[in-house]
Amino acid sequence: MIATAAKRAAVNLAGLARGLFALYLLMLVVWGSQSDARGHLVAAIGIVIAGLAGVTALGLSRVLLFLAIVLGVTLSIENVGVATGFPFGHYHFQAAQFSLWVGRVPLLVGALYFGVGLLSWLIAGILLEARVMLRPVIAAGLMVLWDLVMDPSFSTIGQVWVWHQGGAFFGVPLLNFAGWFLTTWIMFQFFAAALRRMPERDPRGNARHSAQLVAALLYMGIGLSPLVPFFTPDVRGGHATVVDGAGHVWLIHHIQGVSALLGLCMGLVSALALRKLRRSFH
Repeated sequence: MIATAAKRAAVNLAGLARGLFALYLLMLVVWGSQSDARGHLVAAIGIVIAGLAGVTALGLSRVLLFLAIVLGVTLSIENVGVATGFPFGHYHFQAAQFSLWVGRVPLLVGALYFGVGLLSWLIAGILLEARVMLRPVIAAGLMVLWDLVMDPSFSTIGQVWVWHQGGAFFGVPLLNFAGWFLTTWIMFQFFAAALRRMPERDPRGNARHSAQLVAALLYMGIGLSPLVPFFTPDVRGGHATVVDGAGHVWLIHHIQGVSALLGLCMGLVSALALRKLRRSFH
């Protein structure tokens, strides 16, 4: 009798968790591209969920190690980037957008590298299966794809950070994406090297599958978020413009269009990962 009640409670709790996660995915799609408090809230919740998925798949010690590596690498390189322009190009973050800073870089930036980095690491593991040597490269590529989606709108429309000399990719310098690949590859490569020195961990299949499923769905939700403006009325009309740091004028709906197109690419990557998960689990 007690066992039956406990099992029923566990089923109810699992159903509640799935419902809350579905609600969060809706929030992520609708608010994920916002640069205001709504976007910050969605980002904070997403980082927590990504961390929990990482703990389920990798274990707490590995996730804490990943957090230490990511914050150390990314906040250091971002501070060098703000000060010197290497390796991203010349830019600065807008002080009004953030409250906690590490040097000249908001702490939230490092936290986002950590959250989306965990998603990218888990998805790369799904896509590559046993080919672990390429995992840091593929994970870094997934991070660059995310930056291609968010950087034009967040740096021009949202003004969360500003590129001093603008750039060819809708106000973003192409050098930035090379810098992103280098930065994220370094953090993933350090993590992969550290994992080789740690004992193997093989979580139960159901737990690992659930964590990978969450990672793929979160990455897909981030990618679908730029589609939202095309389904909501825009009082500014299709000829509204924004000016980048070099004084170049860009049409807002062009920036939104390229973000939506590349966001669909994130969705396709996630769909491929979900397909592989489905085939491996059955």
